[in-house]
Amino acid sequence: MALDFKFKAKDLVAEGRVKQDDIDKIKQFFDEVDEECVPKSLPEEFIATILIACSGDVALTKKTIVSYFSVKKLAPCIFDNRDVDNDNINLAQQTTCFSSIRWPEENTEIIYVKLRDTNYKNCEMEPQLKLSIMIMDLVQTTNPPDNVILVQDVTGIGLMHLTRLKFDSLKTFFSYIQEGLPVKLKTVHYVNAGYVLNKFVAIFKLFMKPELVEKLQFHQGTRRLAEFLPKAYIPSDMGGDLSSMEDHHVDLMKRLRGMKTYWNQEESLRKKCFSCDE
Repeated sequence: MALDFKFKAKDLVAEGRVKQDDIDKIKQFFDEVDEECVPKSLPEEFIATILIACSGDVALTKKTIVSYFSVKKLAPCIFDNRDVDNDNINLAQQTTCFSSIRWPEENTEIIYVKLRDTNYKNCEMEPQLKLSIMIMDLVQTTNPPDNVILVQDVTGIGLMHLTRLKFDSLKTFFSYIQEGLPVKLKTVHYVNAGYVLNKFVAIFKLFMKPELVEKLQFHQGTRRLAEFLPKAYIPSDMGGDLSSMEDHHVDLMKRLRGMKTYWNQEESLRKKCFSCDE
């Protein structure tokens, strides 16, 4: 089944980002894989993005593809019915501001997140996790980066937000981020971090491998962020030269609306495999 990627695998091969031989090895792997949830074929573009995320490691790419599909089977509330205009995603948009900005010199995507509504009663975790993954889908299918950097502004997060956590969903989310993510997560920066964040991180670490923990960076304000990222690619809210996150949030939601075809195709592909496994 075709998936609506905005690039061609042959272009990534021509650029030297992936090898055609490696893509062919992965295609042969589908005839051998035992997991029923994994399709018997996938577009070369999908394979190429996973190879990039795995730095060309063919064995790791195989494991990542299996995890991509097996983890998604566990939590349809996070991975299915992806539509920016659904009520639950609308709620996530209203409570949280997202922006996704490319750092072209490093071919790195920087995803910024901060609360718009600090009332913990309005915070629903699963839609926010779903929207985060939808943004990763956009990044993967439009122009796969070499790396992704996540920047979370902790302003407005209080102790009562802890009561909104759902451990099963967190476990699934972190399994996907660490084992099945089709892009490479380089670093996670927390800005305006305080003692409340320590409570959250202590819980998150229950589901995090040491490799992910090592990627966490904590900043009490926003000033030090410019030591890691060019100000030209930091929103003004976080001390950079770009326009505000709100401006970029609006643009991002427009781009996500163009992903509907891909999400329908990808979900249909997965569910055909899942039905064979029942």
